[in-house]
Amino acid sequence: KWDDDVTPDAFEVELNGQVVEAPTLAWAWKRRREGHAVGCLGLPDAGRSRPQLVGMGGVTVELHFISNPDDRRSFLRQSIVIERLSPLAFESRAARAFPTLLWQDDAMADLRTEKASFFDGDRLPITVHHLGVLDDHGATIFQAHVEQQVREQHLGSRGVSASTESGRAKSNKKAVRDHTRRWRGRDVQFWWHTKIVYDDGRIHFLHEPPSRDDPMHPDGRLVHPDGRIVVGICRGHLTV
Repeated sequence: KWDDDVTPDAFEVELNGQVVEAPTLAWAWKRRREGHAVGCLGLPDAGRSRPQLVGMGGVTVELHFISNPDDRRSFLRQSIVIERLSPLAFESRAARAFPTLLWQDDAMADLRTEKASFFDGDRLPITVHHLGVLDDHGATIFQAHVEQQVREQHLGSRGVSASTESGRAKSNKKAVRDHTRRWRGRDVQFWWHTKIVYDDGRIHFLHEPPSRDDPMHPDGRLVHPDGRIVVGICRGHLTV
């Protein structure tokens, strides 16, 4: 049931080249036109998944169809961009949008204090994309490959510019301090980082390998067999 003030004027929509009468899709189309993110739940065998174009009255919008967990993550990530979430609202949605990422205690606070580097203008969709790639592929890449160049290539092939700091930075005492954070009872350096734009906005992270203490499935398999990515620092720039 929906409120009268958002009831569509008509119920016929165009989907995949066909005009169908679908009141719920018409409602979703109207809400999306008003700037809201809308997820359309469907049966897995309906053949509707991920973003699809839905037209009505000559105007087309993109609606997210959700039939599996991957669709849900995709929708939640795009909702951050569609609704232009503030850093505070982002924090409340991040655990569902990026479910395998771990966050150092101060990393979310960094996003609030460094808002312009990650949330302004075109930077928000880039930030969401980078976090999505780290969530979906980061641990697998770092567990399978130890070579810096290979890791960079795998991340780059997924649209993420990333690297570790130079040897000069790693021998610079001030740089070491700037890159050090407390994680699980010890001081660690977050040298690897993604680059939101070439000269500003850095998501610093590390790979935490799998451990026998990690959660397991009932059959004894690790829930995260490749370990997890820890987001440690989100700043415009650090000492290098």
